[in-house]
Amino acid sequence: MPSYISKPKPIKKMKTLKPLHIWFVSFALFITMASCVLVDSRSIAGDGNLVTDTLSLERFENIDLGGMFNVTLTRGNNPQVIIETDSNLMELVNIQVKAGTLTISTRNNQILRPTRSNLTITYPELTRVSISGAGTLRSTEPVESRELTFDISGAGEIDLIVDARILRTNLSGAGDLRLKGEAGQHYIDLSGASHLQSANLITRETLISLSGAGSAEVYASELIDASLSGVGSIRYYGNPAQRKVSSAGIGTIRSGN
Repeated sequence: MPSYISKPKPIKKMKTLKPLHIWFVSFALFITMASCVLVDSRSIAGDGNLVTDTLSLERFENIDLGGMFNVTLTRGNNPQVIIETDSNLMELVNIQVKAGTLTISTRNNQILRPTRSNLTITYPELTRVSISGAGTLRSTEPVESRELTFDISGAGEIDLIVDARILRTNLSGAGDLRLKGEAGQHYIDLSGASHLQSANLITRETLISLSGAGSAEVYASELIDASLSGVGSIRYYGNPAQRKVSSAGIGTIRSGN
């Protein structure tokens, strides 16, 4: 072969997935598709025939909500729940009071796809509200209590008016909590990608710990004690004279005034 003609370079073989890799990919796709089918097969759609039922309840001070309900809180002397949903789903809503706690969920954790799913809860006194799932919670008037605790997980949307001497808020997941009203002390623990909007909750002392990628807007007229880790953000209002702040990571703590 003449010297001016270069030898052709050998063609590199294309890398192919090993059988084990192919098995893992196929298995992952199978699990994803099976999960979608499972969720769809377990869910029950509403029949479009909306009905309303009223249940009188024993006295309770705590509420434990699960599922995807739209809940309205109202204060009254006679505890009860008014339910509005599809006729074929009514019997699948599980409501019971035990040891002072009102529990609302779906029977056997059944997944429902209602046309509408509204609950109005009348309570005499309230000290704790625990929420899991992706529903909504609102109040028509201030939730008054000497000590009040919110334990919220999931992706729910909560909008409440509060009047409490001591308020504790534990928020995780991807929930969105909006609070307004008045509180003496507010103890806050946020994690995950949750959001707290309480700049309109006039509070004397606010102590907050935030981890993850969440955000919080709070109010403190005398003391703000804030610690942050991760990429979240805390903004405080009220020009408190005492300020204790610590941040680890790339998150931010700053005054909003």
